[in-house]
Amino acid sequence: NTYLNAEERQGALVLSQAIRMAEQMVADGEKDANKILDAMKAHIEKEPLAKIDYVSAVNGITMAPVSKIEGEVLIAMAVYIGKTRLIDNLNVN
Repeated sequence: NTYLNAEERQGALVLSQAIRMAEQMVADGEKDANKILDAMKAHIEKEPLAKIDYVSAVNGITMAPVSKIEGEVLIAMAVYIGKTRLIDNLNVN
């Protein structure tokens, strides 16, 4: 992202790391969306430059919040790194 300086670019890696963590948790059979979201948030919060706007799991069709990974689920996040708001998401089913 061109809006990030070198230090912020390094800090922004926490988003892709959190996505990979969620992917692995789902692959390992975790179905509790709150456990996955809590793990993602805890990982992101370790990065001093990161400020979470939201990390959520929603039904991929209705966009209603879900507590269990079943059917089509979208895990989405928005995180500020410095003054720049970055978004990332993961489709799981």
